[in-house]
Amino acid sequence: MIKIIILSFIGIILDNNINLHFSYLFSPIFTLINLILIYDLFNDKEKYFITSFIIGLIYDLFFSNFYVLNAIIFLTISMITYMLKSIKKDSFIKEVLICLIVIFIYNLFLFLLFNFFSYKHISIIDFIYILPSYIINIIYFIILKLVFKTKHKYLN
Repeated sequence: MIKIIILSFIGIILDNNINLHFSYLFSPIFTLINLILIYDLFNDKEKYFITSFIIGLIYDLFFSNFYVLNAIIFLTISMITYMLKSIKKDSFIKEVLICLIVIFIYNLFLFLLFNFFSYKHISIIDFIYILPSYIINIIYFIILKLVFKTKHKYLN
């Protein structure tokens, strides 16, 4: 539980400070990466889903004008993470690929939502600017995965 609280605070603090240097929509989202990291700390998937929803609500309070939007997105992302992690083979590369998939799905969801509701027009070319976000998120994931060595044998 302490790891979950620490990761949540680290993610929110970094998201708050680093987002100042990136575009509004496609900035690093460390809190989302934390959802992948905390997955291994739960034995019960329902508690993981509830925690993801609560973290999404907290994220909405700090970063969004769309209350409950990120809570729903984070819940969906945690369900996708659960499905991807249920594939039997555990490896570090699989974890990094899950991070890339989750970041892409999050950005794609926001892209579709904002364009569908005409909130903000975003072109497909804007996805080119996501690359630094992917790199920073993966570096963040690798560092925290090594710091908080969970129960995976490939990092022991």
